[in-house]
Amino acid sequence: MKPARLIIALVLLLLPLAARTVWYYQGTYQRTQPVATPDYLSYKLPDLQVSTPLPAPATVTPGKPTVLFDLNHDNFYFLSDIAPLTHVIEQLGGRFEVVESAKTLDDQLKYASSLAVIAPTSEFSASEIDSIQRFVARGGHLLVITDPTLNFGAGSTANPPVSSVEVANLLMDSDDITFNDDYVYNLDSNEGNFRHVIFSKFAKDPLTQNLAKVVFFSTHSIKTGQTALISGDAHSLSSLTDTGGGLVTAAMAQAGKVLAIGNMTFMTNPYYQVADNQQLVLNIGKFLVSQTQTIDLKDFPHLLTRPVTLLVPASGPISQNLLSALSAAQSAFQGLNLTATLSPTPVDGSDLVIFATMPVDAQVQAYLNSFKLVFTKELPPTATPTPDLGLTTPEAGGGSPFSATSPAPSLVSYVNVPGFGKFATNGLGLVLFAPGKDRNTLIFLAGNASDMNNMAGLLSSGSLQDCLVQGQVAVCSLSGGSSKGGF
Repeated sequence: MKPARLIIALVLLLLPLAARTVWYYQGTYQRTQPVATPDYLSYKLPDLQVSTPLPAPATVTPGKPTVLFDLNHDNFYFLSDIAPLTHVIEQLGGRFEVVESAKTLDDQLKYASSLAVIAPTSEFSASEIDSIQRFVARGGHLLVITDPTLNFGAGSTANPPVSSVEVANLLMDSDDITFNDDYVYNLDSNEGNFRHVIFSKFAKDPLTQNLAKVVFFSTHSIKTGQTALISGDAHSLSSLTDTGGGLVTAAMAQAGKVLAIGNMTFMTNPYYQVADNQQLVLNIGKFLVSQTQTIDLKDFPHLLTRPVTLLVPASGPISQNLLSALSAAQSAFQGLNLTATLSPTPVDGSDLVIFATMPVDAQVQAYLNSFKLVFTKELPPTATPTPDLGLTTPEAGGGSPFSATSPAPSLVSYVNVPGFGKFATNGLGLVLFAPGKDRNTLIFLAGNASDMNNMAGLLSSGSLQDCLVQGQVAVCSLSGGSSKGGF
């Protein structure tokens, strides 16, 4: 191709491009004024308005309420699922633990304020049920939740899964509460789905305080002769029979100590923000952290809920044995997350712990009056007076019942413990507990100074299994001495 033709071809090819460029791009852009942009650094996102504001953080004490969550029965949920509830527990000044072993359940119940059992799918043993019933009997709170969407877990070879309704009903057999293996539906009053039922019928109770309506996202109905806390309207029906009206979905038993709910989803994210669900979660949190149980020596060593004052003599020196016992006790309380300090007098806001030998002095006796202990010194049962053979002299007292060749036996110290009987104090230990609204008092009495460490050892071991325990008194046979006429 000739060069002239090549040039003409290139010009014809580039001419349209040049024309479009000249037509559409007439010069460069010149900004005449600055463009205003948002001040992103000072911009603040609005707070999300939930149905019920969270409570303000409470002041936490060392003995703060403990809520146990059972995870030992193939429970078909994760603790993170109920974060709105655990967050409320912490905001109310409580703490929570999980139960992952049947061996520790009884020990954990000693210091817990409540136990929550959610969607269990393997059965409780008879001993576990007995422990829980005794926990409730002395005032502990029990929360049991089932859910139609959480009915069967993975289970295991040793514990094949069963219906959570069946497990819960066996656990609550003595509470007159039975979960029905159904779901409640309502075609008229629901939150966009016939199984997302709106409830607005509430019994008057702290658990229903400030509730106008709540939404349960699939719930079992409950059969009970106890308090029906939340009930449906006439259009709330059971999937088992397509009948109902007024079906119960939350109930209370054991004089306000046992709470049963047929749905868990309402306390999960984001459903807890619907209607008054957050208020219900808050009310449940208050139920769980409230401490109403009666504490006795069966809860040893978890008896104290405040910082501890270890009583020392108001006058006179501290003996080596007492010092050793106080040191061991201080270490034991540190293991229970309680601080322990020494003082000759009780300290306001603290519990009191006393170590002493029998018979006690006036300082300690002031704390024993309610136990009605009687200390005496008597002849041992084996001592038999020998007739006076006339070998005594008037200057010696004029009539000892013992002969000159048979010296008078030493008197033996005894203590009479109401409800137990009379014991020789040598080799004996007493543990006394006096609960109070403002102060709990725990007293350890040893028969002799050398047994003081053995008494502190009871606290360190955390067990009174070798003692006779009745109410707030334990009588212990110690290895440090020989108990004459003891047990």
